[in-house]
Amino acid sequence: MENLDMRASGLIKNIVLKKITRGSVEQQIKQVDERYRDHFKARLNYWREYHVNRGKTK
Repeated sequence: MENLDMRASGLIKNIVLKKITRGSVEQQIKQVDERYRDHFKARLNYWREYHVNRGKTK
């Protein structure tokens, strides 16, 4: 599970840096074992929100 989290973090970072496209992420999602797919998507969403909100004060 930790490996999936690190993978999700790296994918979102690369999207932010425009090194990969969303299509690449979709391919990565399909490669994850089906039983872990929901967890992987949740981690992708977490890291996406993290990057969107980074630097904003509450």
